[in-house]
Amino acid sequence: MTLPQPKSLQAIRNEQQEIRNDWQTHLRANESVLKANNALPRQLHLLATVYFEPSRIGSGLSGCAQGESPRARLRHFLEDDRLVELVLGAFAGVPSRSDLPSVQEALELAAHREIPFLAWPLLAGLEELAAPVGAEDTPLSDSCLERALTIRALYDHPSEPEPTWHRWAVTHKPKLVAETIIKVYKLALRHDLTQRYGLYELAYNAAYAEVARLSVPSLLRTFPTRAPSRQLKMLTPVLAAAFSHCDADEFCAIIDSKLAAVSMGTKQKLYWLCAGLIHRPTDYVSRLDSELAGGAVQRRVRYVAAFLGSNGIGERLAQLDHVCAAALLIRHMGPAFRPFAEDWQLIHSTAPGALVTKLIDVMAKTPCAQATTLLEEMTLDPTLAPWHERLRRAAWQQRVARRDAGFPYPQVREVVDALAGGPPANARDLVALVCDELTSLGRDIRDGQTSDWRQYWHTDADPWKPLSENPCRDRLLSDLSARLRHFNVTADKEPTYNDDTRADIRIASGTFNVPVEIKKSDSKDLWHALRSQLIPKYTRDPRTAGHGIYLVFWFGQSSCQPSKTGKRPEDATSLQAMLDSSLTEQESHKIEVLVIDVSRPCGQA
Repeated sequence: MTLPQPKSLQAIRNEQQEIRNDWQTHLRANESVLKANNALPRQLHLLATVYFEPSRIGSGLSGCAQGESPRARLRHFLEDDRLVELVLGAFAGVPSRSDLPSVQEALELAAHREIPFLAWPLLAGLEELAAPVGAEDTPLSDSCLERALTIRALYDHPSEPEPTWHRWAVTHKPKLVAETIIKVYKLALRHDLTQRYGLYELAYNAAYAEVARLSVPSLLRTFPTRAPSRQLKMLTPVLAAAFSHCDADEFCAIIDSKLAAVSMGTKQKLYWLCAGLIHRPTDYVSRLDSELAGGAVQRRVRYVAAFLGSNGIGERLAQLDHVCAAALLIRHMGPAFRPFAEDWQLIHSTAPGALVTKLIDVMAKTPCAQATTLLEEMTLDPTLAPWHERLRRAAWQQRVARRDAGFPYPQVREVVDALAGGPPANARDLVALVCDELTSLGRDIRDGQTSDWRQYWHTDADPWKPLSENPCRDRLLSDLSARLRHFNVTADKEPTYNDDTRADIRIASGTFNVPVEIKKSDSKDLWHALRSQLIPKYTRDPRTAGHGIYLVFWFGQSSCQPSKTGKRPEDATSLQAMLDSSLTEQESHKIEVLVIDVSRPCGQA
């Protein structure tokens, strides 16, 4: 069999020009019919596809009309400005035609997936109407406007942006728009159609606030308790709109009435429960927990993640002010989804892993004891192992937030005394004082006339070897205590902190103190003791207000543990910079890193 040869580009162009010529001849021969508003509906329909861009609609005239605007496309198709105006006049006359389908006829045709030929000509005519800016009346009667709204809702033409006449209706006739949305919504649910007219606007467009107030409760009640999964896409934006535009008690009453139906599918039930949890957490946290504890747990968790990641829903998680609700979602979603490798991946993401991270952040910012307890419990939950690092970081941030919220600001007299050289006024002052004295002491150790750096080495060995950590600490503590005594500040070694853990040094003044964790540059814990010891164990003490000092003795590059990248810092300054850079911005406000250089100067015997 011989395959037909493809048409040449010139042959296609010739065919398109022939179509244009036939239409132009026909319209010129029927000018009186067009002017009398009696053109055949099918002909107006085809001309309207040119107006609304035939390539997007799938019209048989695709390729015959080009242009960026409706008028430009008609001008390219008809090649005669007079014919263009004649066609636009015919469109403008459609609202007054007797054969324009009624609202009920339009609904019945849509139910059978049919389109009336006058639908797009009507919408094209309305596009051309002068904007009734600020007017209380529209060129259309309420009856005609209702038909126009219904046709636009049912036959989603590709007109962008929203037509002026429709924006006017939203502002001046919100009840008509709301009634249209409800009618079309019911029709789509009954006949399994995909129309979602107005639903996105109800949830996200502030101009639709009054329309949403009038329609959302009815839309929620309309949604059937037994619906196929694909129709839940029509429920989600309405639930998102309900958070802002539905009376709180009425919304909860609707949710409860829906959940009372025993025939409701699991997926839809989880959608309603999640909406209730976001709207009024106290009433729904235990109910959602029970539902997620049922069979097919993984599938149920995916349903919850899909709903919470929807537009207008996920944003609400950042406003969730109930730590038990946040912890519930973390416990159920955390084992099913992994965190992003990089924080930049979280931006604008609605992936399940991003949702868990947002929930952890919510808890980190909540300054209450319950959040502290729940975060610490989750850091020990083996099912949340991939999230432990983020949970530990959040637990520290949450303790900081909690301490900051309850921070007792010093009295004026205490501030004056501190400025005059007296005792520190708070933990932050104490950290500043200790860091100043340690920095000064470090200079004396390195460059003083007595070569105090020798105190930190076994000088009777050949070659010399650094002392172990405890003797290094004791020598430093002896010198530091003498300096701090002038400020009525004490320094003790190996004090006990939470869970019977012991810091190397505790600096104390009045009712507050600061832990100092010490490491040598050759310690295997050098690069992670900040987060494995100082921050999670010692700064938890309320009297520290979250402050702490991480102090390292530098014995030289050859005696330093390499970082995670395998790189060894060149000197004490480089080591301090690398450790500083490992702190988050929030941690850097509370934690100070100091490196004291006790390395052997070049040429020393």
